[in-house]
Amino acid sequence: MRKVGNKKTLPTLLKTRLKNGGGYPPYLKKLIGNITMFFKNNIIFIWLLYALFIGQYAQAEPCAVKGVSEGGYLFDYPGDMVVTPDNRWLLVLDEMASDIKIIETAEQQVFTTLPLQGLEPKGLALSPNGATLYVSGAISGNIVVADISDLDPTQWSIKETWQINGDFGTLYFDPNKPRLLVTDRTIKGVRLLSSTDGSEIAALSTAYCDSPSAIALRNSQLFVACETSNKVAVFDLETMTHSSPVGVGKFPIALVLHPSLPKLYVANAGEKFLSLINTDDLTSEKIEPINPDVVFNSQMDILWLEGRIWILDRDAAALLTLDPRTNIFESGVCTGIANHAESITAAILPDQKLIYALHSKGVDAISVTHIQEKKVLMARLHPQVLMAGFDPILLDTNDTKFSVLAVVEEGLASIESVSIEENMGGLMQKMDLVGGIPLIVSGGREIQGLVYEAEFEIERNAFPKGTVATEVMGIPTLSLFGELPHQFHIRAKDRFEKKQAYPNWNYGDWPLVEKEYVRPFLEDYTKHGPRRGGPQVIMAGFAPMLMDRGDTELKVLAIVRRGLAQIDYVKLKSQTSPLEWAMTKVRDLPNGDELYEGIVISQSREQPLFPENYEFSSVWNDMFQVVVVDKAIQAHRFPDFQVGNYPAND
Repeated sequence: MRKVGNKKTLPTLLKTRLKNGGGYPPYLKKLIGNITMFFKNNIIFIWLLYALFIGQYAQAEPCAVKGVSEGGYLFDYPGDMVVTPDNRWLLVLDEMASDIKIIETAEQQVFTTLPLQGLEPKGLALSPNGATLYVSGAISGNIVVADISDLDPTQWSIKETWQINGDFGTLYFDPNKPRLLVTDRTIKGVRLLSSTDGSEIAALSTAYCDSPSAIALRNSQLFVACETSNKVAVFDLETMTHSSPVGVGKFPIALVLHPSLPKLYVANAGEKFLSLINTDDLTSEKIEPINPDVVFNSQMDILWLEGRIWILDRDAAALLTLDPRTNIFESGVCTGIANHAESITAAILPDQKLIYALHSKGVDAISVTHIQEKKVLMARLHPQVLMAGFDPILLDTNDTKFSVLAVVEEGLASIESVSIEENMGGLMQKMDLVGGIPLIVSGGREIQGLVYEAEFEIERNAFPKGTVATEVMGIPTLSLFGELPHQFHIRAKDRFEKKQAYPNWNYGDWPLVEKEYVRPFLEDYTKHGPRRGGPQVIMAGFAPMLMDRGDTELKVLAIVRRGLAQIDYVKLKSQTSPLEWAMTKVRDLPNGDELYEGIVISQSREQPLFPENYEFSSVWNDMFQVVVVDKAIQAHRFPDFQVGNYPAND
């Protein structure tokens, strides 16, 4: 079990609370009774959120563009390129010279070459371990197999050549079932080949895909861009069947999948828009720039990096980015790339992220490490913990770890620390920034919540079965988040020592003030714990947690993970009245969970909620709960942290 200095860990404290039953002294019972009675008499006080972030993405800082040094190895006509799994070597196919230029990423220069013995090369693919390189041949076919396992690239060599007729292009190594996928113009489709000897497993052909130009694979779904027919072909690799194609824009030339959501982005070389395919129902839509400053000249390639889609515009010699959460394009992100660049790939080095752009005269290395988001927004003076919870919140008796999560909004200053702390106890553990979650869309703009996490290791069967809760005056009260002794709160502190602690809620003088928001690109939070048979409310909370007298809108937020059945409804329920408020699904989050929000009250600015300032330290569970129910009538009530038989159902 993980220790925190010489103090008790959170799992130990939870175990103790369960064993002791969580009794409270009379003065605390009286205090909670008074708070409960207050809420019964002030039903108008029900919960919250105001869209704080106002403004939009401004243009980002320009990229640092540097040409890769060729030395004595001059490029004739660069083609495809791949980066080795350790990000040490960039392999660039030189179609005219029929060799591979091997670039050392640390030095940004060509280190050596690997001749391809007369092949008319077109596509490259690496085995997952990076030990074997495959090169496809155009016009006359054939596949060259190279051994690149040696640490010294000068020792790399051609192992064998598979004699296969075809007009091959893009290569893809399918790691699910070790095999090669290669586009073939002669069959208007894709061939599946053994990765050990090149024998044909299957041939997937169409009547319309004369120029297959790109491949994307999600589970058993294979997507092939058909450049001259303006379609994306769809195959099922389990049944080896062909679905109806999806219509897209003119000359689809590149594909990229969202890492967690059922979305496939298509670059159309002959259009001023991207196409977006829903991989579940195979429908498509256009993503067009709404900013007149964003103009496509010639889309040639796209990739996913830093939570953004990067689009290579060949004629503009620039990179644009698309925020996949808002579908808003950002122009002029990277300029100064050599003219007529045709493809891009990415490498992540220590403390540096690079995009390589391949053009007719060589390769440019583009540093995107220091590109920043800039926003003009309105914020509170202090930071706020908007949501918190557990992953999983339904803990199986065989689980050996769980996480405490919090979503934090910055105030005027950057966050210095976020920690989970025990009231009147010994636990205080720092939480780590692990990504971002988009929260609210308002006028085409979003809030980016900062996700913090603390992981805890436990022994199997560490906790007895049941709800980690107790009762005070007949009302179930969560024994984790709250103001009572040995409960816990999550504290966010900025660099000027301004603080806010969840689940405390404040009402008073908390006006919005304008600030310039500058932050390096923050990766979306994509981690998630196990899916159970039933649904889970992973996190919930209110915003603003620091509510100003002039605020007019109150909302509640919840992040929900479905079980085996679809979600039927999510509600905020009051424990002190029969009132309840429906919550609406806002979107699927990048980690596959679902974001819900509910407007609890909206009023005019002239009607403040309370005549004076108030502070409340225990909004859960004796006052409010978030309830999720699925189509199978399975339910979970936040903030109940439950232990039982909850096997994973991922």
